[in-house]
Amino acid sequence: AARDAPGLLVAVVKPEAVFDLSATSVVPPKAEFCVFSQGNRLLACSAEPAPPVARLPMDPGSRAFEWSHDGSDYLAHAFSLFLAGSFQAPSWRVVLSEPRAAVLAPMITFQRALPLVALLSITLITLLCIRQIRARLGPFQALQEGTRRVARQDFAVDVQIESGDEFEELAGSFNAMARRLQGQFRSLTSLVEIDRAILEAAEEQDVVEAVLRQLPGVYPCDALAVLPLPE
Repeated sequence: AARDAPGLLVAVVKPEAVFDLSATSVVPPKAEFCVFSQGNRLLACSAEPAPPVARLPMDPGSRAFEWSHDGSDYLAHAFSLFLAGSFQAPSWRVVLSEPRAAVLAPMITFQRALPLVALLSITLITLLCIRQIRARLGPFQALQEGTRRVARQDFAVDVQIESGDEFEELAGSFNAMARRLQGQFRSLTSLVEIDRAILEAAEEQDVVEAVLRQLPGVYPCDALAVLPLPE
């Protein structure tokens, strides 16, 4: 025949040369898979000897299904490997099977852990809420106690709130208000005492002493003196 004449190449393919059966990391540890040609003829499996899935009677149209072997339940999935486009060969059928217990183990573990995780989450949220409530109630209680002291005319109140927010600013304004009220009440009290001394004193010296004693409450100063007006 001529060198460029059409010819036919016939070869026998070794499965180990086509299938990298050592690459088991791509499938779950307990999973088994087998490859079948047309007519359900076994080509290769992931384990030797062939696992039970190799003897599984299959419906060519089925994809996901369940089956049992020696009292164990399995979940399987089959898909076709299309070869006609590149190799002009019938499609191969790949079947992956795994024990039902292994498939559902993560779900069972999650179901067992879910109540504990939910309980821990609820506990953590409750503790955080209590902390936030206390952080909010603390400044309110301090301001409430300061208001009660001002109502009792105890103006020496000094509400200390170090929260770094509007409550700290409110405490500063409250303290400034209490100091102003203290100065005003002190001034009014001193003026009342001066008026009373003027009305009750019989001697001029007694009036002067009362004025000198009460004026620092009206006008804070270091020293006071009463001088006669020049004639």
